Amino acid sequence: MTPETLCRIASITKTFTATAILQLRDQGKLRLDDPVSLHLPWFKIKSQLSSEPQITIENLLTHTSGLPGEAAFPYWTDHQFPTVEQIMQTLPDQEMVREPWTKYYYSNLGLALAGQIVASASGQTYEQYVTEHILRPLHMNSTSVVLPSAHRPRLAASYDRLLPNGRRTKLDFPDCSGLIPAANITSCVNDLAKYISMHLRYDDQRD
Repeated sequence: MTPETLCRIASITKTFTATAILQLRDQGKLRLDDPVSLHLPWFKIKSQLSSEPQITIENLLTHTSGLPGEAAFPYWTDHQFPTVEQIMQTLPDQEMVREPWTKYYYSNLGLALAGQIVASASGQTYEQYVTEHILRPLHMNSTSVVLPSAHRPRLAASYDRLLPNGRRTKLDFPDCSGLIPAANITSCVNDLAKYISMHLRYDDQRD
């Protein structure tokens, strides 16, 4: 490992999604209290609750939406991630876990939906928006939303869980497809230092 070695940063991707949402809020293209359905008209899910409040963008970012933790596929087991279209098709058959705002419940599904709101509100794909409005301005030249083939030789080796025989299985790099906004970005230490530095001085930059 070196400061330039690439790793899939997994759920740190969620902070890029949240940053994109807040940029779009500052641009007046959305509000954090907007219902998810305002930006994603296809958003529908089963609920046993008769009078819960609408799920908002803020709920997605703070994991207080009451949504299930995952889309309806076993991708953490078989590493076959669903497309956005597959998530859209199966979401109506999933069911709310609890009423919004009542309890923190970590949801990859929620951040995948937030990424689709980035696309809807910006008129760009999630990859295009994050690349143009976060990665390029910060000169994060080794960071990518979708890993290009040219960067693959720089990837750190990845391994599955420890098996009973004491060994681990080497994993291929997964493309998270419809879950990209929750888990797919690759980066390195040097680039992430630029990213966190931006957040630490954000108020100064705005002034």
